[in-house]
Formats: sequence, structure tokens, C-alpha cells
Amino acid sequence: MRLKLFPLILVPYFILIYFSCKAGILGLARLHAGACRHLFFQKSLKDIQGHVDNFLDLELQSMLSPEIFKRFERAKFDDHYTVLLSNSPDFIVESIAKRLQFNAWEGTKYSLDSNKKVSGISHILDGEDKAHYVKQIAKNLKISTQKMFAYSDSYLDLPFLESVGNPIAVNPDKKLEKIASLRNWTILSGDPTLNQFIEF
Repeated sequence: MRLKLFPLILVPYFILIYFSCKAGILGLARLHAGACRHLFFQKSLKDIQGHVDNFLDLELQSMLSPEIFKRFERAKFDDHYTVLLSNSPDFIVESIAKRLQFNAWEGTKYSLDSNKKVSGISHILDGEDKAHYVKQIAKNLKISTQKMFAYSDSYLDLPFLESVGNPIAVNPDKKLEKIASLRNWTILSGDPTLNQFIEF
């Protein structure tokens, strides 16, 4: 907003669709359709990545929950393999993952035209995809999913959390909090950032 990359009038719209998605009223496809249409469509990927990097330079540290970041740093210190999985656009996920030194990452894929400008959404990374990714990486690295830890804040990630032996709900939405409580999963308070990753 400070850089006037999009009009102020869009702020209420994005707040509405974000919380509607969190409440389960709107799906991820609608959230990404709005983001693509109003923020990224026909914008150069190089320019977008530059804006993402500038934003992260200023804001990333303040967005990290100390408790979750401490767990992540301990996982790295113990030489655990860490993966950032998020339904955010892959060019944002990649920038965060590289800064925090994750071993791997996946995000929602935005398609590009021949001029490397955003032209649409090719694949949304949802909870089922994350669960599949967990199984695939367990197979590739020959490790049991029971030894993995998965962190998430959203009910939409239930398949992802159920795919590991150690699911952890971080600042969960109401649906996930209820399920986590019933199943005696660990529940942590934190920020919306760095809530969806696995380590083993």
C-alpha cells in the first residue's frame, strides 16, 4: 500500500475474502482468484519477486512467532529435514523458505505467459496435496511418517496433519482447535506466518 502497488479500496475486499476463507465460507480457489486478478495478473514475475523481497526485508522477523521459530531453529540445529508447505503463491513461499533456510518448499503455482508475466493459477496446494507430499518425501527419504512433525493453523490442512505421527495445531481456527483438542494434539499459540511446515 505504501508503494501504491494496489488501490486502498481493495483492502476491505481482501480482508473479507481472507476471513471468509478462514471461516470455511469461501474456498481457496476464490481466494487465489481474487489475489491473481487484483494483485498479480499481467505483472512481471521479476517485479513481484522484488516487491516480495523488499517486504520481507522489512517485515519477516516481526511476523515470526517466537515459540514456533524457536522450534524451527531447534529442528535445524538437530539437523532435521524441514519443508515449508503453504497454499500461498510459490514465489512468496520460495522467498521465505530461502531466507529461513528450509531444505525444501512447495506453494500454489501461478502460471506465466511468454513474457514471464502472471497469467493465471495452474495449481492450488491444498491439504490433500500436502498429505501426498508428506507420503512422497517419506518414501523418497526412506523415513516413517510417524516420525514426522507437521504444523498448521487451518482446518483445511486436516489431511496434512493426519498424514504424520506428530500433528501440531498452531494458533488454530475454531474447527481445527476443536479437532485437535478431541484428539489430544499439541496446540500452540503463534502468528499466521511459519505455521505450515514439516520436520523430521
